[in-house]
Amino acid sequence: MSDGVRVLVVASWGDPRRWDEVSYRLSVGGLEHPGLRKVLGEGARELECRSRSSTVSLLCLLSRGGLEVHGVVFGLDTVASASSQNIRDDASKVYADRLEEFVDGSTCCEEIKEELRKKIDVVVTPGVGTYGGLSYRGSPTHIFTQAFMEIYKRLASVDPAFLVVDITHGINYQTTAVLYAAMTSAIVAGKERNLVIFNSEPPSPSAKPQRIGESSQSAQLSTGQPGPQATSQQASNPQSLGILDVTLLSNALRFAMAARDILLFRSKSISELSREASVKGSGRVAEALVSLETFTRLLENAAVALTFPGAVDEKGERLGYSLCSFLESFTIDPCSEIEYPPEKDDARKVVRYPSPETARVLECILYSVLRRLAEDERGKSNGLCVGAAKSDLVEYLGRVAVRLRGAGLKYASLIARREQQKLATFIETFQNCLNEFDKNIEMFDSIAQHLVLRENEVEVDVSLFHAFEELEQKKSKLPCTQILNDIKDRIKDFIKEEVIDENNARNISAHAGLSYTIIEKVVVSRQAGRWTVSKIKYNRDKVQKYLNLLVRI
Repeated sequence: MSDGVRVLVVASWGDPRRWDEVSYRLSVGGLEHPGLRKVLGEGARELECRSRSSTVSLLCLLSRGGLEVHGVVFGLDTVASASSQNIRDDASKVYADRLEEFVDGSTCCEEIKEELRKKIDVVVTPGVGTYGGLSYRGSPTHIFTQAFMEIYKRLASVDPAFLVVDITHGINYQTTAVLYAAMTSAIVAGKERNLVIFNSEPPSPSAKPQRIGESSQSAQLSTGQPGPQATSQQASNPQSLGILDVTLLSNALRFAMAARDILLFRSKSISELSREASVKGSGRVAEALVSLETFTRLLENAAVALTFPGAVDEKGERLGYSLCSFLESFTIDPCSEIEYPPEKDDARKVVRYPSPETARVLECILYSVLRRLAEDERGKSNGLCVGAAKSDLVEYLGRVAVRLRGAGLKYASLIARREQQKLATFIETFQNCLNEFDKNIEMFDSIAQHLVLRENEVEVDVSLFHAFEELEQKKSKLPCTQILNDIKDRIKDFIKEEVIDENNARNISAHAGLSYTIIEKVVVSRQAGRWTVSKIKYNRDKVQKYLNLLVRI
């Protein structure tokens, strides 16, 4: 089996004991996704496989086409024997046995069958409806939440180039739930552009069922929608069937799409999302979204420094607008597996399940999207909560500038980049003059009163910070004694604005949140042999007034 491009194949299976052999065809030239078409080889060639399962056919054909395949099949408890005392184990065995048979009997799997078996997992989910006299009290929501966690976990660990979904075999409600779970997982993992959906042509209803070894029908694997399935009931004794509301699946998908807008720093999407009824059912998610709306609004308006992990108030308490703070509120990873063990009541002939964990799915979606911002992307150093970005404002400004540019907020990115350069110059100049403070403490007494010297840390008053930052670039290279004389005069002329109006709000944004109007102190620390701005102490009341203005503007 190839160790090349990885692909995850997801499928929903109903009752595989009823399936017969057909000849599945996959037209490479007809594939809608250009990336998958290119990997398999350009041209109008057609791959073919005789099998009792389109899923197994896809896995084998893709593997033979040079891809490293991984598969997960979602089954249902309803295939278990009604007399079984262990519904889940019985159902799992049905699927495992049929999967083994299908791999062995497929004509395209001969050379890879042993390796392929190790790459396919079976996950059994709750059943819905009455089978064999048992009433299964599961729901599409049960299937969706369990399937979402399983698919997302594999997308995160396998990191496939393509997510392939086979909806050929599933039962209607099951196929809908698994397909929505796959689409939602793809969005959360950033794989939505490489999602490929397959569904085979239906076999002819008038054709005689074929068994392995007999002449088989031919079915085309395509990315089209499934055709209607014929059903028949005795008119004299119709079944009683509930009409299932599967709107929650759509809500979860919309939640994932809106949560993804956090990556683009769109506060309006977050605001609308926080008002959704499904979100209100999860207090933790609703609370996080309120803070995230502020986080995205600050970045939209270029006030980057206010979202720095080291942004604190006068008392040294965090402002609370940092992405890292939101992630720290998740004490455990909410994206762990979800299972719904069946509980069989023989007396009432009912199989019950625990309540669906919809809130945890929403938490997982939000947590996963935030991690995409917080951690480095592959081959890049742009995570906002890793490495030096957590304690070095210069580094943080640079990383946010990259993210803002990628989100299309180019003006905000330019502001962040400019302030990063100014701050880097401040650090360089300030570091060069630190020794002079000790040597000439009496000479520069008027400066010394504006800073507090500690071991490996200096707390700088905003007036001194302002004076250093206002130095012309050419003067920053002068001997330190000359620089300090210049700064003495600038400190005398420093006037701090006390009113936060629209003009000052624009000024705060224009300086990436490093406006002297709202800053009280700047903390410079020695880290790994070099000096960095590790904290900014803000006036909390003024910051709040600025935020209020942003909401109204």
